[in-house]
Amino acid sequence: MKKTWKIASLCILALGLVAFVGFRGRPKSSFNFYEFWRHANEAEYLFDYKKDYAAALKEFKWMEKNGNEYFPGLNEFLEEAICYAKLGDTAMATNCLRKAVLRGYVNIDEDAQWAKKEIGNKSYVLIKQELPELRRHYYASSTLNIYARLEEQKHGAIDQFVRSNRVLKMLKKEDANALMHYADSLNITEFITSLKKGDVPPTSWLLYHLYDEHDKYFPFLDSCLLRHIFAGKSAPGAYAFWYDRQCVYVQNRPQKYGEYISNGIFDLNAKTPSRPTIEGKLNVDSVDFYRAQIGLPPLWQDALRINFELPAGYKYVSKE
Repeated sequence: MKKTWKIASLCILALGLVAFVGFRGRPKSSFNFYEFWRHANEAEYLFDYKKDYAAALKEFKWMEKNGNEYFPGLNEFLEEAICYAKLGDTAMATNCLRKAVLRGYVNIDEDAQWAKKEIGNKSYVLIKQELPELRRHYYASSTLNIYARLEEQKHGAIDQFVRSNRVLKMLKKEDANALMHYADSLNITEFITSLKKGDVPPTSWLLYHLYDEHDKYFPFLDSCLLRHIFAGKSAPGAYAFWYDRQCVYVQNRPQKYGEYISNGIFDLNAKTPSRPTIEGKLNVDSVDFYRAQIGLPPLWQDALRINFELPAGYKYVSKE
């Protein structure tokens, strides 16, 4: 009897040890999409609108701790660097700028004035010295899809060639337009083929050349992009901007997310005669519902951050 109890006790102890080791040894939990973008939205709100760099920095640090291999990404590290610079910590600002370069920010030499103004000359000079080594790390990264990069560069070369002044000066307007349409058609067709084979990710600037007969690919690309953002591989804002641009620019229907905005959407400091506005029409009754589904903040919060005019009929409760 005593022997039986001893064996049972050893079994229970062994099971407990296995359970403990198994719990301790489990990999980090999967990317929490909605929780991550809740913190990301708050960080952007504090950074852009409130200018509360200390509070924004706490959110960025949470994102760094709880993100995945894709996020925090380039923009988050750049904004984190600015927060440190504004708070007087040059060393940490430089370190965050270094992380941004390792995430693909390889044009710091072209954006010298921005870097010097926002991060500080000392950080810029240090990163400039390290740039060749940082670039080597970036291109040697195991997560970098070399084939996808080469494909994108090839499509970019075709696109820029047919739009170059040298070519356009040689052709009549209608011939130049026909050539650009042919190049866009060729690029989109190859992109779709590569995407279906799984050779490239669905995120590409080529999405903005989806018009005329190629708009038929919209549902397919929409589903690919949604799967991509819910897997935590790309930002919901970029997807929503593309979706709404297609609605207005190509399909002549109302926006769904309210992300396609006129008058300097990419230049938040642009001095325009009037405040930026949402292009075309918008379903104001459902916009915040759809935005919440993909992790975007309410439209009024983006309006405060980017300073654009909210559409008539939009109802909201601001925390301001």
